[in-house]
Amino acid sequence: MELKTIIKKYSGLVIFAFVFLIGAIWTPVFIQSKNILDIVQYSCETGLLAAGMTLVIISGGSGIDLSVGSNVALGCMIAASTQASMRFPTFLSVLAAIMVCGLIGALNGVLITKGKLQPFVATLITMIGARALALLTNGGMPISTGIPESYRIIASGKIGPIYYTAVIWIVMIVMVDIILKNTKFGTDLIATGGNAEAAYYSGIEVNKVRFIAYTICGMLAGLAGAILTSRLMIGEPRSGYGYELLAIASVVMGGTSMEGGRGSALGTMFGVLTLGAIKNLLNVANVNMFMQQVVQGIVVLLAILVPIFTGYLNERLSNTKINA
Repeated sequence: MELKTIIKKYSGLVIFAFVFLIGAIWTPVFIQSKNILDIVQYSCETGLLAAGMTLVIISGGSGIDLSVGSNVALGCMIAASTQASMRFPTFLSVLAAIMVCGLIGALNGVLITKGKLQPFVATLITMIGARALALLTNGGMPISTGIPESYRIIASGKIGPIYYTAVIWIVMIVMVDIILKNTKFGTDLIATGGNAEAAYYSGIEVNKVRFIAYTICGMLAGLAGAILTSRLMIGEPRSGYGYELLAIASVVMGGTSMEGGRGSALGTMFGVLTLGAIKNLLNVANVNMFMQQVVQGIVVLLAILVPIFTGYLNERLSNTKINA
């Protein structure tokens, strides 16, 4: 197996192991079981977004979804308003957030497949639209009262020592991995991302495949928003800023190609955990929030540049062998 292929396939695991090793050496607190469980728990929202973003990026066509952060805010407000004003059961509030945000994802799919807009442009439009809807839900104000205490169970409930939120996002990651590896949709998605024209002529409904990918991405953003409401016990229309970048970074760090056609949901999981571990480590070290963002940006940049560098190195080695 070529060096380039190895790095791309296992980059998420390698980077995570490196960060974990640094954390273990830096402070014993980092490797305590409670701290590790906290990292997994607080990675939930990013993990759900990254699971959906993995499908979108693999679908190719410069696939990306910039609307997920705004969609989180919309899902957050939908869950909060249905709890505070309409007194929905917890399950129905979560379902309402998933369905409404799924419609935003479906709109992305329509704009891209039928409207022929570039994903960057289409999802930028819905990013603004979803944020506007979140702000309009309660006149631009947070929903800070009226959410019943019972709704907190989503974020605070546990199975043994493990929070429900950790279980939810890891299960979703595993489900996406199963979809990619063991279903016709997954096979069609990878083929579409690898070569959309060839996929079309082989009988794959390329537009339908991409539409489904964007819809699922929107639905997972809605779920993340509903969970965020449970965590904060507030519906915050200004939440979710920057979440799209964290999701994209997690996917790239996990080894998914931005060109489409190749990727791993389990790799994405390690990308999410890496960013969570870095943030946790910086918190333990009392690094201020702004410097944390700088450090995270550097890590993401390195994650993008390493595969490029190894690809260049692999090409040089191949040329050397041919010339020899």
